[in-house]
Amino acid sequence: MNNKLDSVLLIDNSNMRTKLMFCDDNGELIPVGVLSTRELTVEAFKKACSPYRFARVVACSVVPWGEEVIKSSFDVPVYFLTADSCLNVKFNYKNINGLGADRVANVLGMVATGRVPGIAVDLGTAITFEVVVSGESGPEFMGGAIAPGVLTMARALSTNTAKLPDVETFEECFAIATCTEDAVRAGCVYGCCGLVTNLLDNIVKELGYRPYVVATGGDSQLIASRLDCVDEIDSMLTFKGLQYAAQFIFSKSQIFVASWS
Repeated sequence: MNNKLDSVLLIDNSNMRTKLMFCDDNGELIPVGVLSTRELTVEAFKKACSPYRFARVVACSVVPWGEEVIKSSFDVPVYFLTADSCLNVKFNYKNINGLGADRVANVLGMVATGRVPGIAVDLGTAITFEVVVSGESGPEFMGGAIAPGVLTMARALSTNTAKLPDVETFEECFAIATCTEDAVRAGCVYGCCGLVTNLLDNIVKELGYRPYVVATGGDSQLIASRLDCVDEIDSMLTFKGLQYAAQFIFSKSQIFVASWS
């Protein structure tokens, strides 16, 4: 158990799952657990975090009510990541308040790991593309794109048609399907593959060169492993961005330790 003041709990509060990671005083990232976002409670957080002592919490959240639960769950400073947090990265975005915190974390993950210029492709409920380049004064977020993810596509089909089934597993997938469930799987999985490939092609055309491409997110193995246009899969990219943010935000803060019993 870590008792030092510079330990931090990192939280990725997404639409489907809320993932927790403990960062010890040596900078090591240790998985704490995964909670269903629909079932988030103060008690669930306390149970998951009971073995750990930490001085602060840094979270990226795209679920407003989830933020309220997180705020109520800890007696240490809780910081929610926004684009305004990161003074050493320039964000070229017209509606900066509308930029999702998960996208900000992925931008910082690219910066923290030296993958600039680069493109982060987060394959989850939504598929997001973050383009980060080297500017005159440092890293710059140029913008990106948002598209539906595999499960979102499948649920749209079952919700908006009378007879198509609800499909939620996609591991086995063949383009020539022999039943309706597999046909939905094929359309969603290979449809996402084509979507990612085409969007990356257009981003490269607009940039004028090909940067390094990193895939992350819950469906990164499912989709990115099928694509030659992805250079690397890094399931920890979002947390590496949160860790980077924590070091930046709290470098001069006075903090105290909390522990759950």
